[in-house]
Amino acid sequence: MTPFPSFMAQYGATLIANGYHILPIKPGEKSPGAFNGRDWYNMANWQRFCQTAPSDAEVETWSRWQGCGIGLACGNVIGIDIDVLDGNVAHELEALAREMLGDTPAIRIGKAPKRALYYRAEAPFAGRKMHPLEVYGVGSQMVLHGIHPDTRQPYDWPGGSLVEIDRDALPVVAEAQAMAWLNAAFRRLPDALKPHRLAAPDASPSASHVSADKEGTREAIASALACIPNDDLDGSSWILMCHAIKAALGEAGRELWLDWSKSSAKSGASGKSDTAERRWKTARPREVGAGTIYHWAGERGWVPPDGIALNPQKEAAMNHDPDNIAGLINDPLPPPDASPMPSSAPEREKFPAELLKVGGVIGDLARVCVDTAKSPQPVLALGAAITAVGALAGRKYRHQSNARTNVYAIGIAGSSGGKDHARVIIKQAFFDAGLKDYLGGGDLASGTGMITALEKHPCRIFLIDEAGKFVKSVTAKSVGTHREAIWTKLTELFTSAGSVFLGQEFADQKARPRVDIVQPCACIWGTTVPEPLWFALSSGAKTDGSLARFLIFQTDQNYPDRRKGLKVGPLPIGLIEGLQAVARGAGGASDLPELPDAEPAPYIVPQTTEADAMLDAITDEQTSWSRERDGTDESAIIGRYEENVTKIALIRAISDNPVNPVITVENVEWAVKLVKHCIGLLIRESERHVADNETEAAVKKLRNFIEKQQQKGPVSKNDITRGNQWAKARELDEYLKTLMTGGQVIETRCDSTGGRQTLTYRCVIYH
Repeated sequence: MTPFPSFMAQYGATLIANGYHILPIKPGEKSPGAFNGRDWYNMANWQRFCQTAPSDAEVETWSRWQGCGIGLACGNVIGIDIDVLDGNVAHELEALAREMLGDTPAIRIGKAPKRALYYRAEAPFAGRKMHPLEVYGVGSQMVLHGIHPDTRQPYDWPGGSLVEIDRDALPVVAEAQAMAWLNAAFRRLPDALKPHRLAAPDASPSASHVSADKEGTREAIASALACIPNDDLDGSSWILMCHAIKAALGEAGRELWLDWSKSSAKSGASGKSDTAERRWKTARPREVGAGTIYHWAGERGWVPPDGIALNPQKEAAMNHDPDNIAGLINDPLPPPDASPMPSSAPEREKFPAELLKVGGVIGDLARVCVDTAKSPQPVLALGAAITAVGALAGRKYRHQSNARTNVYAIGIAGSSGGKDHARVIIKQAFFDAGLKDYLGGGDLASGTGMITALEKHPCRIFLIDEAGKFVKSVTAKSVGTHREAIWTKLTELFTSAGSVFLGQEFADQKARPRVDIVQPCACIWGTTVPEPLWFALSSGAKTDGSLARFLIFQTDQNYPDRRKGLKVGPLPIGLIEGLQAVARGAGGASDLPELPDAEPAPYIVPQTTEADAMLDAITDEQTSWSRERDGTDESAIIGRYEENVTKIALIRAISDNPVNPVITVENVEWAVKLVKHCIGLLIRESERHVADNETEAAVKKLRNFIEKQQQKGPVSKNDITRGNQWAKARELDEYLKTLMTGGQVIETRCDSTGGRQTLTYRCVIYH
């Protein structure tokens, strides 16, 4: 049992009655959470409460959660946060707020002398941060009642809490007033209290400080950089700035980066005079850009000079009001009290076309899969080819970091959309090349059966049909022990590729001696339609890393044009010879007997100096990315980024030249694009579909249905009923009510024939 009291039970209903939008906070923490009866976890999509107050039923549910704290979803109320531990400065900035914004009765203290003041927004607006000061607005939240994680004491309200103050009693503040206070207060901060670290950007839609524009102008970037001192910034900040400048200006920003970098102790910390130059060459920007630089400069008091364009495309729309820098670098969310802007769902990011233009054995195999298919699926053909080459290369090659070529991948396409053809071609090609021993069974009935197959031949590709049903069969709560062991063994095999997989100990050692597998290479290529895969997984599969091991390839076209009069002949001899060359290996590995306990001597594939530097940069990028997403379900998925990039770059190099492979910058760049696409797909689709219980899964399924249908036109109640026969009418009503209560779906009345009104439903996407 938690030692914390339930603040939600004490004050939740009163705060709602007083006009505040609240949400549940984890016990003893500051983040929104949800409770499943046993454990607390991060609450998804909590920002919706900035737009819509929770229902009485939701507050009643939260009140039953053990130790539940209360947060304020900002929007109709804003918070002025003075995160300063110097008492004199904190008092001075509070006095300035009362002078400029009004004498509010609502002041909250967590860790004194830090404090927060609360005001009623004239119209909701996005907040802005100039560390250690912040205006909390739409898309942000603040703890009202809970146990402070540092003091371990309840938050204090010297003038009375919001439980005792109606929202209408708070002083009204406009956005321009709040931003004017923020700028004036920051200018009064002593230099010692201003930030010395560049915070990694938050890429969530609610992050008010991140500009949607990555492109900037040289004049504006130079002006902003002059306000960002670089004498004592940490190494991560230095690297982030390199990525931001390159995203903003491309190669035109090189000199600005080198000049700005000269004053940093990190510029040469490795003992090499060209450290900054090397960083620039290997920088591969992801989320940062011009808007991020403007934000960092704004935190330090920067005001864009008159006549300088921040963005070439928005020069005419510039507004140089020095008290409203946020308006220059932000695209604020719509006001919560206004009708939300419904739209059809944003299209899933298409597979990068340049990744399909690949040569070597991978390209040959993928092209044969496409050219011989009635329903060509080039994305799935590529995924299958990568996995097949990885299986043949097992125990023959390795990376200098000891990364191996074992890959787990799943291809997703519609039913009867051609997803199975690549499996057919791989089997035929392996047989024609005399490599049938590399083929594992298509149905894994038990963990022991899978290990037995690898004992006979330690490098295998398992081609699994209906991969979604397979995943469900090995992860469901009611699964038998022999099926559950498959998932466990797959995890063990993935991490044992560069070492030894220890066999099972039997009681009768003479009759059944333990068989160890030295450096096993188990590869998986499975195909499935979307729903069975996502609905088979719980959020635990995201956090425990099991899902992160899989690269997900999803076709852009479920049902491509079918070929007519297709004639298929023997497989090209060039493809057969290429597969055989990979299986022979390089550097003397070709004579290795394929026995499980034989000690292989895999060829260590060299890499160019540029590729080496790029992989070092990817290590730093993963660290930064992981820190950004620390505490979220995404962190485990991101944690495999560097490993999967290395594996794919290694396989691509082997494919290009099996006899004398070398990992080049091109190999690494290709691998980065591929893995990032797969990670993005996995994060987006699992968020849309993966659920912890049947009810949550059903709610998500209904939302996805409405989201898809509204692209064709208004979605009526009849449409919902006819299209969701998997649920009873009463259950659908409950699921629909849940979506509307959470602000994910809105109900609209529109005129129909005969003057009657019809109810239609639309999913809401806030821009």
